[in-house]
Amino acid sequence: MTCVRLSTLIACIITGHVLCIKLLVSPDYILGGTELALNCSLDNNFSDPWVTFHKDATLIGFIRNCSENGMTSCSLTTKCHCDLNTSTYIWNYTPSSENVIDATFNCTMGNSQSDRITVKKAELSGITISPAIPVFRVTENATVHNFTCTALCWPECSFKWTGPNNFINNDDKLRLSNIKKSSSGKYQCQATNVVGTNYSNFMEIKVQHSPNNISLFPSITYYTKEEGDSLNVTCSALCEPACNFEWTYPNNTKHNSSILQIESLQRTNDGKYTCRAFNYFGHKTSALTVTINFGPREILLSPSNSNYSKKEGDSLGSIMCTADCNPACRFEWTYPDGTKRNGASLVLSYLQKNHDGIYKCKGFNDVGYKEKIVTVTVDYDPGNSIFFSPSSTSYTKLEGESLWNITCSADCKPSCTFEWTYQDGTKYPGSTLMIGRLNRTQDGVYKCKGYNLIGYSEKTITVTVNYPPESIRLSPTNSPFIVREYTTVRVICTADCRPTCSYQWTGQNTWSSANKDLTLTSIRRTSTDTYTCRARNIINPSYRYAEASVSIIVHTLPTKITKLTLDCTGSSTVSIAWIPDLTVLPTQNYTIHYRTNSKSGQTRGVSNSTNQQNIYLIHIENLTPLTNYMFKISSGNYLGRAESEEVSCKTFASEAVDSQVNGALIGGISLIILALLVFAVIITLMLLYRFGDTHSQSCIHKCFTKILRSSKGKEGIYENTQPTSEYSNPGFDGSEGKIDSNVAAKDNCENAYEPLQRGKQNTTLPLPVVKPADLRKPLNPQYVNIDGMTKKTNPEEKIALRPIVKPKPKRNT
Repeated sequence: MTCVRLSTLIACIITGHVLCIKLLVSPDYILGGTELALNCSLDNNFSDPWVTFHKDATLIGFIRNCSENGMTSCSLTTKCHCDLNTSTYIWNYTPSSENVIDATFNCTMGNSQSDRITVKKAELSGITISPAIPVFRVTENATVHNFTCTALCWPECSFKWTGPNNFINNDDKLRLSNIKKSSSGKYQCQATNVVGTNYSNFMEIKVQHSPNNISLFPSITYYTKEEGDSLNVTCSALCEPACNFEWTYPNNTKHNSSILQIESLQRTNDGKYTCRAFNYFGHKTSALTVTINFGPREILLSPSNSNYSKKEGDSLGSIMCTADCNPACRFEWTYPDGTKRNGASLVLSYLQKNHDGIYKCKGFNDVGYKEKIVTVTVDYDPGNSIFFSPSSTSYTKLEGESLWNITCSADCKPSCTFEWTYQDGTKYPGSTLMIGRLNRTQDGVYKCKGYNLIGYSEKTITVTVNYPPESIRLSPTNSPFIVREYTTVRVICTADCRPTCSYQWTGQNTWSSANKDLTLTSIRRTSTDTYTCRARNIINPSYRYAEASVSIIVHTLPTKITKLTLDCTGSSTVSIAWIPDLTVLPTQNYTIHYRTNSKSGQTRGVSNSTNQQNIYLIHIENLTPLTNYMFKISSGNYLGRAESEEVSCKTFASEAVDSQVNGALIGGISLIILALLVFAVIITLMLLYRFGDTHSQSCIHKCFTKILRSSKGKEGIYENTQPTSEYSNPGFDGSEGKIDSNVAAKDNCENAYEPLQRGKQNTTLPLPVVKPADLRKPLNPQYVNIDGMTKKTNPEEKIALRPIVKPKPKRNT
C-alpha cells in the first residue's frame, strides 16, 4: 500500500480529505488466456471517484460513476465492477497467449496512486534428475533414495515418479526400499504446475539376481516325434548379469549351449532333456520330454478264436484285443450295425439278434493302425419284427363291408411258421388273414403268431365294425318324474352304438343341451315339460339317430297371496276375495287368520268348494260392530306354507241398521262385479302366460292392478301388494335335492294367531301329509280348471258371490 504525495496530502488535510489506495492482483502469475483480477480499494469513502488501471504504465481500463445500483462505465462489459459500500473497484484483465512476459500493474484515483505490483509470467522448464546416472545397478533388498528431481517453475511445481509395475511416488525424491527383482526397469520424473506437465529423461535401475523365469521356445515340454524327425529348442532366462546355459541329454551327456538341436531323431533319443541357466547369483533349470513313436505291427486276440455261433440270450464272454505300440495303442471295436465303442474288450453278455455279424478290432496310435475281424452268428426268434401287409393295425368298417386279406411276416433265424387266432378264439394256420364280408360279431382283436425253434412272437390288429344307435335307455326310468322346485334333476341317457354316440337333450321349445346327462340345477316350476334325449353317431353315408322322452313335473312351495281384497259390508260381516297362484303344484290350501287390536286371533279353513272358478270369496260373520280387524291368509301344501301381509277393516256401528243393509248390498254387488272382472283377467293371464312372452306377462300384471283399483269405492279398504312371481320360500331339504340358498324366506315371523273354536263356522285345516307313493300319482289338475270354464254361471258361485244381508234388527223405542 502506498499513500499519496506530501503536497497532495497537505491539500487533502486542508480540505479535510486524506486518500490512500491499495492494489491486489490475483493470481500472482501471468498465463496467456488466464484472467487476472485487479482489486483497487480505498481506505475511506470517496464520492464519485474516477479509478484508472494501468499495465506497464499503459491504461487498460477505468471505472467512473459508480453507484449503489452499479456503474455507468461498466454497464456494457463484464470486465469491471465496484462496490460503493466497501470502496472496492475491480478490473478483470486477460493477457493474450502470445509473447507473455512479466507485467507491472497499478491503479490511480485523482492525483493518488497505488503501489506498483509486478506479476511474473508462469513457467515450467529444465526438469532434471540428479545424480544423472542413466543405468543404476543394485542388489536385491537394497534401498534407493539418493535421486532428486528438479525443474524451473513458476508457480511452484508438484513432482511425481513413475516406474515399472505401475510404480508411483508423489515426491521430488525417488525412494525404493527393500528392492526386488520386479523393481528392475525404467523410471521417470514428471513436474506439473499451471503451465502443464513436463517429463525428465528415463533412468534405468537394474536389480542383480539369479536366473528368473527360465523358458523354452517353443514352449512345448512334451514332444512326440517319429524316427528321422528333427528337434530344435532354445532356452532363455531373465538374469542380471546375463546367464550361461547347459543342456543335459537322456544319456547324461552335457552340451554347453542355449540351443538343443538334433537333426535326425532315433529311437535311442527318447527321454528327458534338461536346460540349466546360471550366473554368479544362482541357477535354474527347465526340462522337456521327447518320445519317439511307432505304430502297431500286429493285433492279437484273447481268446484267439475269431468265429462264434450262439443263440439269442447266450453270452459271448469277453474278447481282448492287444498290440505292441509306442506310444501305447488305443483300441476301438466296430459293431455289425456300424456303431463304434472305445476299449480293448468286446463284451456281449446277453446276445440279441442284432448282435449277429462281423466285429472289427482296430488298434491305433498317432503313427499308424492295424485291424482284426471276429464273426458272431446269432439264431433268434421273431421278437418284435412281425409286420403286416398292408401295414395298418387298426381297421374301421361299416357292417356289411369287406375286409381284404392281410399277410403276416417276420424276421427270424431260422425262418418262422405263422398262425392266426380270430376274435372268437379259433385258430387258422398260415400267414394270411381272410375274413371277407363283416358283421358286428366280427368286431374285435385278431392275433398273428410267428415262431421257430428259438421262440415265438405275436402281433395284433383291431377290427371295428360300426353300426347306428339302438336301444336307447333313460335312468331313472319313471315318467312322469316328480321333483321339488330348486332341487337338482339328473337323467342319464345311454344307447347301443358304434362308434360312441353323441347325445342331445331338447325340451321347452328352443332349449337344448349337448350332453349325455340332463342336469337341471335349481329347477324352477317353469321347467315342467317333456324332455327328449336324442343319440346319434356318424356312419357314412347315413346320419341316423334314436330318441327317448321323459316328463318332468316340478312341485313348488306355496306362495304368498299378494292380491287380497277386503270389504267390511256390515256391523258384523267382512267379505274377503283373492286370486290364487295357479303355478303352484300340488294345489295350495288356504287358512284365514283374523284378530283385533287386542292380539287375540282366530282362524278359518277354506275348503276347495269355496273356490269359485279360481276366485276365492269368503264372508266372515259374527264379528263385533265398530271394531278394527286385521286379516291375513296363509297358503300351504305338503312342502310348506306362506303368509300374506295383514289387511285391516273396521266394522260398522250396530245402530245404523239401514245403512248396514244398504252397505252390505252395495258391497256384495261391488264384490260380484270385481270377481267377474278378475275372472276375465285370469282367463287372459292364463292364455298369455301359456302362449305369450315375458313382455305380455308384465302387461297383464299392470292391467290387473288397474282393474282392481278402479273397482274400489275407496282405495283405503283394499291392499294390492307384490306380484305373484314373488312368493315365500320357507325352505326345506326334500328327497329330490336341496333348495337354492338364493331363494330365501320372505315371511319368517312367528304366527301370532292362536287357532280358536268359535262356533262351527271357523275351523283349522292341517297341511296335507304326502307320502312318497303320492309323488308317483298323477297330479290333481284342479289348479287349471280355468281352461274348462263355460259361459254358464256356476250355481255355487252365485251363492258365494251373493252378499250377506241380515234382517233389520228391531229398534227399541
